[in-house]
Amino acid sequence: MRELAQKVIKAMEKVETQGIKQTYELKKDAEKYGKNSSDVVTAKTELEDPNAAAFMERFMSMLFGPEGMTTRSVYLKDKVVQTVGGGKQAMTDALAAQEQKSATTKTPFQTARGKLAPKSNVVVMFDLANTAVKILELVAQAQVLPLPLDADQIKQLQSKPSYFGLSAGTEAQGLRVKTVVPVEQMQGFAKIGMFFQQQFGGAGQ
Repeated sequence: MRELAQKVIKAMEKVETQGIKQTYELKKDAEKYGKNSSDVVTAKTELEDPNAAAFMERFMSMLFGPEGMTTRSVYLKDKVVQTVGGGKQAMTDALAAQEQKSATTKTPFQTARGKLAPKSNVVVMFDLANTAVKILELVAQAQVLPLPLDADQIKQLQSKPSYFGLSAGTEAQGLRVKTVVPVEQMQGFAKIGMFFQQQFGGAGQ
């Protein structure tokens, strides 16, 4: 699988369409995590429109961190652990979570992973609420919508990290899927809903 992934990245090294150029850079065994090493793929998108390019750069930075859209892949004996954004710490947390190490204090990532199926073919974990806040903050800063959004007020909607989780695993005659939605995620979206209700609930009165 590792060889196939590397060949795919090599084939997609440069992709160009009208007004958009996307490049992928693969660094094999770029980082060490204990006995394991990680391949690191960095995707960069270039746009001809300078305004759109500036917006895209801010969007990628807010969504994935200062590195932009950087994917780390660690190939273990029977599984692949992959993270997008979040730096080396995200991969460190992901590896620790899949090993299910016992600890007195678990990270939100480890807590969410522990509630999903231990044996899965696919595991997806995403902090939906805080990601939505980051996107709203970016939209407010860029002023791309005719709405009076205050970026500083939106930034205050950030909640403690928590993760929506989904695991899927094949069985002898079927597929078992398990989802986990922490209460913190629901509280995060409730804060967003209350913010918009306070901002625009009185419109038209």
